[in-house]
Amino acid sequence: MNEDIKKEVIKTRESLEKKSKKIVSIEKRVKKQIDREYPLDFNELSDIELETEMEKRVVYLNENLNIINQINRKTGNKLLKILLVIPTLIHFMITKPIPLMKNYLQLNHILLIRLKRLNESLSRMELRLNDLEAIEKIWLQQKET
Repeated sequence: MNEDIKKEVIKTRESLEKKSKKIVSIEKRVKKQIDREYPLDFNELSDIELETEMEKRVVYLNENLNIINQINRKTGNKLLKILLVIPTLIHFMITKPIPLMKNYLQLNHILLIRLKRLNESLSRMELRLNDLEAIEKIWLQQKET
């Protein structure tokens, strides 16, 4: 009986391996591009991970909001600047608002989480300091008597 089970497991495994090799990608199966983003739960990230996520957002925002400054640095002619700025702004206004707003919201969320954690840490430190001060007072009173 044991041999029959082993053979059946081997057959099933081979058939699954054949099927998995046939599957190329979900996009080709569905014949559509899948563009889902699964949002991070920033509350579950450590402080270091929050820092890296915040850095990503700040870099993205800096890169995408400095378009006009880049054009100003590259060109000296005012007419050329105007000709370069208009299509860039139109493109920017059409394609960038949603990702920029997402990044702003995520950055704000990260900053709020960090602020909350810092407040909690500060509260713990204040409690410890109060405890230490109380212990010091008791110790000084005992020392005087």
